[in-house]
Amino acid sequence: GFRMHGPERDTTREHGPAPGRGSRIVTWALLATVLLAMAVWLYRRPHAVVSDMRAAAREGDMEALAAHIDLPALRADVAKSLREENRPGAAKSLEDVVIRHIVGGLADDAADALVSPELVALVLTGRPARPVPRVFRDAERSAETRAIMDRYRDPAAERAEAEAAREAERTLSLAMGYESLGRFSVRAKSPAWSNGTFVLVFGRRGLLAWKLEALRAEK
Repeated sequence: GFRMHGPERDTTREHGPAPGRGSRIVTWALLATVLLAMAVWLYRRPHAVVSDMRAAAREGDMEALAAHIDLPALRADVAKSLREENRPGAAKSLEDVVIRHIVGGLADDAADALVSPELVALVLTGRPARPVPRVFRDAERSAETRAIMDRYRDPAAERAEAEAAREAERTLSLAMGYESLGRFSVRAKSPAWSNGTFVLVFGRRGLLAWKLEALRAEK
């Protein structure tokens, strides 16, 4: 005989979505999270470089500070600014013309003498750098040499210097931000500086590296 069959049931509703769909959603969610974390890390990378440079300046480690500076590019930029500021065409007297010719002609030598990791340390911390040679920094890691060096320290002078350093950084104003995808600037201003604000300009090198390559003074 014939068997009567009822209407066919939709088994998809009973068993849920197709196998593998849930795992694909989790995979895409994880991938999106990783990409977002990488984007945030890349965005914050120049901020981290500035933080590392300030730490090196505080410790007097000019070698570590210089690793983040393109000194030839920075000196060339400062020399160019000196020449532009001392164009003879902007002179108001014959004496001014002579002075501008002299200063403009010495721009390269002046930039070589002026631009250094110590200058960058001053801009980033608000106080003159006190370079500490690596041999002394390495020696302080040894308990024996540290004990010997402690005999010649002046605690009162060190406390006064530390307080002056804290005050300099407390009054220093730093504003950071992107000028473009490949340029990042730091505006530093201190009440101790008579010529306004210094602007440090970093350029991207590849995907991860940033180097200081320009310095401007804004009044």
